[in-house]
Amino acid sequence: MATGASTENHRKETGSDSRFTSKLPPAVVIHGAAPVDVQPRLQSSELARTLAGVGQFLGIVAAIALIAGLVIRPVITLRIFWKFVVPVLPLTFLISPILWRTVCPLATLNMFGNRAKGGRRISASARPFVEATGIALLFIIVPARVFSLNAQSLTLAQLIVLLGGVALIGGFFYERKAGFCNSICPILPVEKLYGQFPLVALNNPRCSDCTLCTSKGCVDLAPSKSLSKSLVNTTRSDGDHKWLKRPYGIFASSFPGFVLGFFLSTAGSTAEMFLTYGRILGFALVSLLVVNAVVRIGRVERSRTTILLAASAAFIYYWFAIADFVKIVWPETPGALGLMRIATSSFVLFWAYRAFLLVRRREGAGVRAAS
Repeated sequence: MATGASTENHRKETGSDSRFTSKLPPAVVIHGAAPVDVQPRLQSSELARTLAGVGQFLGIVAAIALIAGLVIRPVITLRIFWKFVVPVLPLTFLISPILWRTVCPLATLNMFGNRAKGGRRISASARPFVEATGIALLFIIVPARVFSLNAQSLTLAQLIVLLGGVALIGGFFYERKAGFCNSICPILPVEKLYGQFPLVALNNPRCSDCTLCTSKGCVDLAPSKSLSKSLVNTTRSDGDHKWLKRPYGIFASSFPGFVLGFFLSTAGSTAEMFLTYGRILGFALVSLLVVNAVVRIGRVERSRTTILLAASAAFIYYWFAIADFVKIVWPETPGALGLMRIATSSFVLFWAYRAFLLVRRREGAGVRAAS
């Protein structure tokens, strides 16, 4: 009886309802006239599961090849990884975070571990600390690129192996993705921020038989609700600005400045580590303070603020990152950089415009329901 009640509460929490999964297409739903919250979950077609399995296998192969390349051919491997592979990921998060979460090799290791043993879940009281840990890891790893990871292939290889080991071990001790992917993964905060209004709704075949491993804000179950559920307290009423003090609220507010600070930091040696962290985190702090001031003084609504924060961070990221991408793909093409900047900026603006329309539509539906 308790299990049934827990399942029903979780469905209300995440926006999942078995009535939708039996009636709507199993693999993909393009968001059109239907509200963004209505997303089918928990069921995937046989073809989708097969493709996901192939993708997961290729993800593991790619990870092994990456580690081998970092040892055997470090220069070319670092160049391809940082300037070609990594810049593609934020774009996929805007389309749907499920794309990456389906094939991520760390997720595969995390899920592999709990096939042998599992059952523990992150308690509600521990969740803020778990969320803060993932954000802290992101804020530690990314600046390390400037003085270490961008050029030191063996250090990067060791970091990848370490994260893989943590994911695997976490899977042995916690239910499903609770031990890494839905807790301390350093990419999870970005997936939540960029995935709050996905362009397409995808089922994650890894979670076709959901076990409620995540009590709140699961990206796999309802990407469009994941961030909002992590920013509000569902057990008591919140003040207008309480979300700014929560781990993911602090992250979202500081992230545009963090991204800008990273790209304005020049490559240096390990001896300049503290200077690099100070500069990048200083930009993040300024961003945090500015956003708090604007939201509190201007009384800007939360969902609109998080859209602007995601779009700002993505815009800044691609404005700078696309330069290295163009140097690899179209090194001799005149005007390629300008065209790619226009293309990526237009995509981000389209994402933001669509997100604002969905918020307005959702608010209009709420007003009509209330009347």
